[in-house]
Amino acid sequence: MTEKISNRKKISIETDISKCLKCITQDYSTKTDKLQEPDYVAALCLCLPQKLKNILCASFKNYAFSVTGVFCHQKPFAKFDSKKCEIGDLLFVYFYDDINGNISCNSLLLQAKVLNGKNISLSSLGDKHQFNLYSKWPEFTYSSAGILNGKTRDITPKTYGHGAKYMSINPNSVFDKSNKNIYETAHANNDLCFNSSLSLNLIDLINFEKGEPIDYRPKEISKIDDYSWTKDEWSMLIWDIINITRYSKFNRKNIGLFDFCRNTIADKNLLYYSHCPDDVFESELSKDFLNNNHEYSVITDEYVGLPMMIIESKKLEEKEQKYYQYDKVEILK
Repeated sequence: MTEKISNRKKISIETDISKCLKCITQDYSTKTDKLQEPDYVAALCLCLPQKLKNILCASFKNYAFSVTGVFCHQKPFAKFDSKKCEIGDLLFVYFYDDINGNISCNSLLLQAKVLNGKNISLSSLGDKHQFNLYSKWPEFTYSSAGILNGKTRDITPKTYGHGAKYMSINPNSVFDKSNKNIYETAHANNDLCFNSSLSLNLIDLINFEKGEPIDYRPKEISKIDDYSWTKDEWSMLIWDIINITRYSKFNRKNIGLFDFCRNTIADKNLLYYSHCPDDVFESELSKDFLNNNHEYSVITDEYVGLPMMIIESKKLEEKEQKYYQYDKVEILK
């Protein structure tokens, strides 16, 4: 997006998203005595897309939005120094299409930890190898990554940044009547200080204030290992994750989900203002997730892939804006 968001408006949107996150997590908490980390991630991927899309549409009248949620097992792994760790637990990717058809992309990769408290020492994480990945970005090799196994990525700069963070999950805040956030983020920098809500991170992501920009993959590129269009290793990493996640399914016995389709699309038939069928904003990327006719379908390991949420928007011309009318009170229910 290119719109400047005032602090007052940002706080309002952050509050709306936080309310939705709390409602979603409360609903999932009734399914089991104790939610595990993947359950929280599954709740976000499966239940947040429609609510987030409606909030964004109600908040930014000049834009059309699509949100797609994907949940699957937390693979692939990054292997370095003779050890391996998860690349992440949840990926957010944002695509913005301006009126002239120029597409800008942003990304946020999160490692989730079920924790209590704001400040967490490194020793309490238990997995310093994962911390070293996010704070130093050593060259690594893919493991448990389907047809990407053995390929290497060398991310720069070799330090922590806005593209990869830790996300804390605070179970004590699920039914807390205060305004405490269940989900907060922190940079991989010494002691982790969780002081930025996931809601605020999502607003900053779509406004390109935080996150890590990535190069857009041209539509004519069909081979998963063809990166002739970019030299940016971070862009390669994000597109690697997107491409191997397309066809995985998932099971979460803890909340009664088996062999479940991992796609949840915000609008039926991918029509984002369906009252105007002649001027439809169709999401090419989301649509591609539903197609099974290219080389990515050869991936046979159904547990390869990383949970993600794809947010897409398009700047509307003035004549298109009348097709949207959202009631902000209704969308929060």
